[in-house]
Amino acid sequence: MQIPVKDLREALELVQPAVPKKATLPICMDILLVDGQARATNLEVMATVHLGQETGDPILLPFALANEFLKRVPGNGILTLTQGKGSVILESGRSRAVLNDNQVVEEFPPVPEMEEPATAVLDGTVLVRGLMEAIAYTAKEESRPVLTSVCLALGDPVEVAAADGFRLARLRLNASLPHHEGKRLLLPRGAVRMLAHLWKSAGAAPDMGLEASVADLATAKRLLRLEYDLGKHLARFTFGKVCLYTQLVEGTFPNYGPLIPTDLPQRASFMAGDMRQALDLVREVARGGSGIVRLSWEGEEMTVMATATEMGEVTAQVRLLVPCTAAGKIAIDVKYLAEYFKGQEGIVSMGVSSPSTPALFTTAGMPDVVMMPMFVQWGEAVPQPEGKTEASRRVGTEEGQAGVSGSPQDGDTEGPQSAVPSQEVNSAAKKPRARRTKKSA
Repeated sequence: MQIPVKDLREALELVQPAVPKKATLPICMDILLVDGQARATNLEVMATVHLGQETGDPILLPFALANEFLKRVPGNGILTLTQGKGSVILESGRSRAVLNDNQVVEEFPPVPEMEEPATAVLDGTVLVRGLMEAIAYTAKEESRPVLTSVCLALGDPVEVAAADGFRLARLRLNASLPHHEGKRLLLPRGAVRMLAHLWKSAGAAPDMGLEASVADLATAKRLLRLEYDLGKHLARFTFGKVCLYTQLVEGTFPNYGPLIPTDLPQRASFMAGDMRQALDLVREVARGGSGIVRLSWEGEEMTVMATATEMGEVTAQVRLLVPCTAAGKIAIDVKYLAEYFKGQEGIVSMGVSSPSTPALFTTAGMPDVVMMPMFVQWGEAVPQPEGKTEASRRVGTEEGQAGVSGSPQDGDTEGPQSAVPSQEVNSAAKKPRARRTKKSA
């Protein structure tokens, strides 16, 4: 097989995130050149890149070694690849490498097959951006696999959602698929990141024809083809010369719509930068006080306060853009606040109905985010002694468990409540399968 060095180098760069550095199946550390494609898989996702030419007999290429070789040969040269027994030979100009590899072509995982998949076409830029905005709100604990995924809810409009038990994010995209109403695809975090990588690096520019103006090109959509088979828990994203297959997380995502509060009489609006500065000021003390930040507002100002037994008390003031009509207060984990406001710009609106109910944060063009409160004793802010924090309620606890029973005692604090009732995520939730079958990606 012969191929321009730059073409194979580009293909390897595209599929690199799909190649595991360590794998239970060693062949997954190779890429397969076959049927005019370069293929890579970690059994959760498979990425394929069209090479633009025939590849001849299948060739297995040890990814790490081949990648290092290609970095050091001229990109304008032609690469010749020959599959030997237990090795593959790479030659370009005066450079030659014999890469040992004991894997067998036939054992490389096959391309996943879907039976009569449903098909939709979306603005890829809008979709990828929305998925990446939601990924920060997924759970990190693998014990709750459904919550480690980003939920792509098809319909009118298309929505993305994510929840980690203490936070819930929902973003309505500027896209409509009414014929797919009610279909939910639970995309693993790794698949979302891989899709974003491919879209950024290989998304083809829209074909506008010879008469396209600069304005046409600036407003043109880059379209992405989505196919899915919910019976086999598979999805496929296709654009340009790239195709990404992914297994879908099995299980039922929480019914998040009713969990987003709407009746919020206590509202406050402020600049994101002002809140970020206030959080920077109180963060260290908050960490010494169980992570608690108290927010209280009245009139034209919000007070941001943190206390800790050994460190004392620190406060900062945030100017409200509109005088509030009802005073409000709530305590929230400083970690979640800092993550939300990191890089955030523009006007943020916050609303609550009471100190013990969720707070809703909204910003134009960003996900609506629900954060659960931390229970504190209001009135005189008394620093809390260590060891008095009760266990917080979590999503995915044993079926029927309601969470922490009883109310916090005076002077005690409780961690943030769960943003999703435990019954929403039950034992039916399963991890993405990692089987080497035709269903595997």
